[in-house]
Amino acid sequence: MTVAVTDKKQESWKYTDLAGAVRRLAVGDRLAAPVVKADKSPFVTALDQGRGLQIDVPAGETARPIRIAVSGVDGKQSAPMLAVRLGAGAQATIIETHAGAGKFLNNATTHVILGKGAQLRHYRLQAYEASSIYVQNTMVTVARDALYDTFTLTDGAALSRNEINVSLDGPGAHAELNGVNLLRGTQHGDTTITVEHRTASCTSHQFYRSVLDNQARGVFQGKIYVAKDAQKTDGFQRSDALLLAEGAEMDTKPELEIYADDVKCSHGATTGQLDEDALFYMRSRGIPLVEARALLIGAFVDEAVLKITDEKVRAEFAEKVRAWLGR
Repeated sequence: MTVAVTDKKQESWKYTDLAGAVRRLAVGDRLAAPVVKADKSPFVTALDQGRGLQIDVPAGETARPIRIAVSGVDGKQSAPMLAVRLGAGAQATIIETHAGAGKFLNNATTHVILGKGAQLRHYRLQAYEASSIYVQNTMVTVARDALYDTFTLTDGAALSRNEINVSLDGPGAHAELNGVNLLRGTQHGDTTITVEHRTASCTSHQFYRSVLDNQARGVFQGKIYVAKDAQKTDGFQRSDALLLAEGAEMDTKPELEIYADDVKCSHGATTGQLDEDALFYMRSRGIPLVEARALLIGAFVDEAVLKITDEKVRAEFAEKVRAWLGR
């Protein structure tokens, strides 16, 4: 298997050297069947030749939360696939956990098709050890009055890229895209999002928080595209990054491409350090420096984590954040 789209001359890949990471980690070019496991569910079937899973929820049905575990094969490349289709009015919650050790590349692909009025809540925890590479390309089509609500927590892999492409194809369609990136050492985490408003009266929100320590590097590329006939569009995008060390780096590129007149679209991005005044105040009240820093970082991250609508998943992800902070 060869790695697709690795040329840094391509605009969307200019911040992320995937081919270089593969060479540095000496990931082999042998293709292995992905390691993908899921809870038993009448809506889940395996794809042919162990390529991944298909989740198909018929119209009007509600699926119990489906947990999926994905790992890699040491020294090899895998291409796990997930296909999700929700019929009209169907509802589902999918919780993915990507974890495992070894030198490997997982080049994952997810296709989501949501029928009229369907609702999918889609959560990902990416916690591979720092000798692996993770690339995720998620393509989503959202019909009239349907909802795609996703949250990604990234604290693993030497290099990761979480790419999401959403097409809002019917009035009332909504995409809620949120996430947190926790990176340290020399980790590289790339979040690249494109939301296409193809028709009138659709909404989309993007909200991401990144915390970077040591020599870590973060990337956020977010684009909102509004077609000519997509009047009454409401698109929001925000990315905030917290740098904990001199060597940390954040590259942010927000974009708006608008061809309609009656729209409300905005984007914002900030990159900064911990507030020294707040640290001084907390230390003056007897809070040790390490604990004070952890409290401030936790508060910064919590604003994103609170956007997780599923209470159990929110608690799980909040615990992962606390573990990363050493609390």
